[in-house]
Amino acid sequence: MLSSSVPVVTPAAFKLGDGRSVTVAERLGVGEHASVYRGWTDDAYKLQRPVALKVFNNAPLDGDALAKLARVIRYSAYVNHPNVVDTRGMGVGEDGVPFVVTQLVSGCSLALLAKAYAAVGRRIPTDLALFIGIEVAEGLLAARHVLTPDGSVLGITHHDLSPRQVLLSWEGEVKVSDFGVRMALPSGSGVRDLQRMTRRVTYLSPEEIGGARGDARSDVFALGVMMFEILRSARFPAEVHEMDLLKLAKDGYIHTGITDPILPSEISEVLFRATQIDPAERYAHAGVFAYDLRKITMGMGVGDGRAFLRSALGEMSEGLSSMRQSTTPPGDVDEVPIRSSLFDENETTERVSIADIILAESGEIPVSGKREKI
Repeated sequence: MLSSSVPVVTPAAFKLGDGRSVTVAERLGVGEHASVYRGWTDDAYKLQRPVALKVFNNAPLDGDALAKLARVIRYSAYVNHPNVVDTRGMGVGEDGVPFVVTQLVSGCSLALLAKAYAAVGRRIPTDLALFIGIEVAEGLLAARHVLTPDGSVLGITHHDLSPRQVLLSWEGEVKVSDFGVRMALPSGSGVRDLQRMTRRVTYLSPEEIGGARGDARSDVFALGVMMFEILRSARFPAEVHEMDLLKLAKDGYIHTGITDPILPSEISEVLFRATQIDPAERYAHAGVFAYDLRKITMGMGVGDGRAFLRSALGEMSEGLSSMRQSTTPPGDVDEVPIRSSLFDENETTERVSIADIILAESGEIPVSGKREKI
């Protein structure tokens, strides 16, 4: 259900300039800072492409705020990588409200896939989770090393990575969205803004909670926490009060329960390094993180995981469709939980490898032939 507390605009079209425009087909969701629509672009030659349209808030930004947002969107448009959502345009509507046009990813968010698995008492399989983690890390690395036309290295960091910013397509692609957008938007100091902050702290690094801007190592921490939650359990116990989350997050707290699944030592060591409290003790950037994760997957015999992801989305398609529409808009819309955590309870009983499911479908092994008890 869409949030009724967020004002929603229902435009018919937006102008991009040079004869280009975006025609709106339907609204996909509403989030804290934007409404997202499915649409398509038109140009003077009648070329049409499906896109996602994100309209920020329902009020114009002042000159400085708009310039800051435009700079972030402009930088993100330089990133051309298969693990990053493509930015295709930006503009300001007739009412002064800014909007951005991006690639439309047909599939779901990582957050939604995790919920679909949890709904049937399972977790995302280890081989698939590692594949997704590697792909996200590759997207983060690409943004860090992207060049401008004059050869300058931008060193883009995400600053707001969470499972809702990781989009999974039916074709088996993994894409990261919304680089730097949250940092570019104005923030308030009221009760509502404090509540929003507590929803975000699960994936914020201790230094960011302490007021630092953060860097590539902060994104590594966020990815490490995401991997921990997918593979093991929620970072914070469900009984922790929201007002205590900030202190726990600043202390770098990560909960481990006696009923949580036991991870292989090589995976635990990698996640432990990624989530160190001191940034100097973490991986320097996501590329090194991806390298260690890839070594583990190679040892497991997992290569290109796109087939695994396609199978997982197909297997969970009924649950996904009942939770949300089939195309996921970039970013944080329509599924903001009270606590930014994949799991609110210890719900899982077993994890079945996607590789086993594919082999079972081919008749090579029974699906119950290899199972990880957790």
